[in-house]
Amino acid sequence: MRQAVRSYVFWHNHHRPNTALVGRTPEERYRRIPAACRRPRFEPRAHWPRGSPCAAPPAKVRGDPGAKLELVVTWHDGQKHLPVVTLKRVA
Repeated sequence: MRQAVRSYVFWHNHHRPNTALVGRTPEERYRRIPAACRRPRFEPRAHWPRGSPCAAPPAKVRGDPGAKLELVVTWHDGQKHLPVVTLKRVA
């Protein structure tokens, strides 16, 4: 039980954005790290103008528009109820 609770607490603090913390994880808030949703983003639409606003909060585009992306889902400590979702650029 202790290991399950430790695993959940780590996942919650490091991987789960919190609306009360304006999209930050508790770890980002504690360490004053900019929220992941505010960091430069990939833009999969090839003809999307660089200066156009994106969904809130606005974030700059990383690289060139038209990036090919892969959605990668892993699970923290192999627990299916603790997903870690990331986007990776593919060639």
